[in-house]
Amino acid sequence: LNNLNLDLKWLERDESQSVPQGWSPSSWRSLVAEQQPAYADKEHIQRVLQSVEMLPPLIPHGETENLMRRLAEVYHKKRFIIQGGDCAERFEDCTAAGIESRIRVLEHMRLILSQLPPFLAQLEPSPPNKAPSEFAEASSGNSPGVGEILPDPESTVETPRMRAGAAGGEFGEDDVKENNNNNNNNKAGGPLKVTVIRRAAGQYMKPRTAESEDVDGIRMTVFKGDNVNSLEASPEARAPKPEKLLEGCFRAQCTMNYLRTRLSEGLEQYQSPHTWRLSTLRKRTADKIQESILSPSESRVTTRCDEVYVSHEGLYLDLEQ
Repeated sequence: LNNLNLDLKWLERDESQSVPQGWSPSSWRSLVAEQQPAYADKEHIQRVLQSVEMLPPLIPHGETENLMRRLAEVYHKKRFIIQGGDCAERFEDCTAAGIESRIRVLEHMRLILSQLPPFLAQLEPSPPNKAPSEFAEASSGNSPGVGEILPDPESTVETPRMRAGAAGGEFGEDDVKENNNNNNNNKAGGPLKVTVIRRAAGQYMKPRTAESEDVDGIRMTVFKGDNVNSLEASPEARAPKPEKLLEGCFRAQCTMNYLRTRLSEGLEQYQSPHTWRLSTLRKRTADKIQESILSPSESRVTTRCDEVYVSHEGLYLDLEQ
């Protein structure tokens, strides 16, 4: 951000304004780029990149603009962002069951966080940055802490890693009060606005601390993600293969199509809190969430998701451009 002279205020810019001065999709070429795959056949990778460039966009421009408006609301503490997903997506996990599992986990988090203001309004004041005991779990031993989610014991899909926060640091009790004061559509103690950004549909590459490793005495390139090479431990499988980028585009589009379809159909199947397998969920919490879902009032938690936002680490910059 410093190199590109960006500022958070740009999120609030007039839409008629141009992008930041001096920026273009190729601006990165004037900087040092780490973590780039080393393809042996330069002509082959250029042909593949040209094929990728001809594909329809994964995300419409208008959705990017909408997300920027949501981020501006986070900057003003009027909204909360949950960003969660895998360290690296695998091609083999591009299945209905795999995507459903990730939808479920993030939707559970959204519903719990949306109910923070009602709970804070009902509970006794707590010390700064300390969550109410309703959401807390004993921190000793190996017990999960606030915000952590245990995997469903019946699921074979790895639980995604989670990150959640508001601009400017911890989102505490004072921020919840400010959210209620700034949000004219919410009554005091009403549901908190929560936007989910899924780390999906493109997280097929991962940064590594080293370029190579020894496996059974054989030196080979490290696994950099399915967009680059294969997990199989052999020099041939670990060699970066340009055609994997095309498969990554195909699977990203499949993931986006399924996400849009399932989320637009309604989220009711994910919204039965009493059946959730979360260590931090108490019966009182489940009752409150269920009440909000079923409430006919304007402050009810929505059961539809018309906005689908995804993200990934933009590591291979030729592909990003």
